[in-house]
Amino acid sequence: MTDKVKLLLNDLNSRNYRSARTPCDVIPETFEERVIKDVPLLFENDDFGFNRGLKIKLKSGPGNVSPDYYSVLNKGFDLIIKNIETAIQNENDNEKIEYGKVTIDKLSVCIQKCDEYREYAKSKGNKKLYEALKRIPRKPAENLYEALVFIKLCIYFLRWQGFDHLGFGRFDKGLYPFYLKEKQNGVSDKQILSLIEEFFISINRDTDLYAGVQMGDNGQSMVLGGVDENGKTDYNELSSICLDASCELSLIDPKINHRVNKNTPIEIYEKATLLTKRGLGFPQYCNDDVVIKGLVNLGYDKKDAVNYSVAACWEFLIPGLSAEAPNISTFSFPLIINNAVHKYLLTEDSFDGFMLKVKRSNSSAKE
Repeated sequence: MTDKVKLLLNDLNSRNYRSARTPCDVIPETFEERVIKDVPLLFENDDFGFNRGLKIKLKSGPGNVSPDYYSVLNKGFDLIIKNIETAIQNENDNEKIEYGKVTIDKLSVCIQKCDEYREYAKSKGNKKLYEALKRIPRKPAENLYEALVFIKLCIYFLRWQGFDHLGFGRFDKGLYPFYLKEKQNGVSDKQILSLIEEFFISINRDTDLYAGVQMGDNGQSMVLGGVDENGKTDYNELSSICLDASCELSLIDPKINHRVNKNTPIEIYEKATLLTKRGLGFPQYCNDDVVIKGLVNLGYDKKDAVNYSVAACWEFLIPGLSAEAPNISTFSFPLIINNAVHKYLLTEDSFDGFMLKVKRSNSSAKE
């Protein structure tokens, strides 16, 4: 862990940075109003930015969403807007046309805020972020740092829209081309590890403003490893670096979902157990031998099934093809137990009897 990472981690754990937020008594109603009103906020040694400047905690919105960050950061907002404009010109459905126009308007607000952040970074002497924002999000990311900033700004905007529990999908697979490009340019794995650690820290700064079962547990899960259509492993150098970063930082987010199979080398399990030893409750393991076959039986093509990820919790889905699983709003295990404790615990004669009542309970409001 570098000195810079240590300083960032100490600042995160101190929570002193929260005092830099601007109080806001009235919560803006719309996405546009929230984004425009928010105050740019950069901390010392912070090369990612897009921190919540306004001290606002929104009500829970759509949950367990796993955005396709990797498609977006490889296109850029300009191309996405252009594609939407072309689609509108060839569309006869008024509802779809209106949806396209609204999407363009929201993306334009995002670009405007990124321009504001760019100039703010310049005023703070943060040349690294300033240079990145001269390109992204209008254009595709060109290197690993830009790709990570792109993801961070997408999280920032999605949070202002009210989305809860945002997953990262197949993080190592989506960013692996950028890793290879960094290696070709002479960047060491140690430097990449530090960059990943800085990113992991950055996504934890605003977790107290997000809905979650516990502070710092905001569904920011990522999937590592897996296989391709030919059964060849997709576990790569970046997968290993992410495990190392998570192990060193010992942060709840991002949570690791590890795809494994009957041919996974024991060395990969041994490395993952070092993270388990930290007591964070992960990695969670996904059995490719079972999950891929199950998805194919449900009707998915194998080429799609092998690309499965998880929702922000653990439910299996295929990015771009599966419906999300927002069980965070509909099926809360802690709430079920809490309700049963209040209603049945004092009147039950045995633990087995109480557990039977728990099984028959639901997550409705406490009676």
